[in-house]
Amino acid sequence: MFKNITKEDRYIYIADIYNADLLTITDETGNSQPSETTVIYDVMWNEKDYKLVKAGEEYKWNIKAKIRKEKNPVIDFGDSLIRLTHPGKFKIFVTYEGWDGITTDKDGKQITISRKLGLKNVFVDSLISNTILIEIK
Repeated sequence: MFKNITKEDRYIYIADIYNADLLTITDETGNSQPSETTVIYDVMWNEKDYKLVKAGEEYKWNIKAKIRKEKNPVIDFGDSLIRLTHPGKFKIFVTYEGWDGITTDKDGKQITISRKLGLKNVFVDSLISNTILIEIK
């Protein structure tokens, strides 16, 4: 369950919400865990995948990942990874820095999605989620 704990409504691009770059993981002592992206996304996105998450609103979706047991555990999202320094209890939260995708207008000209949707300043600020606890054994 994802909850928008910022004070404003925010649009998010739900198709990539599982990307490790958006997820911050810290261990119980507050140490951040390193993440890496293995695929660079195209800048063209589908405006139908943007969702308005109002302040305080919860949004539920499934994130699928494999836990790879290497020297240290790895959370593998398929296109991005989070490398953990050790097994244990971790806190995950989403820090979603708004971005504005590029799409095309009715004439085929490239424009920002916010412009096509007639929205202003909706992809500018951060959206921060509630904290989710996980344990990797």
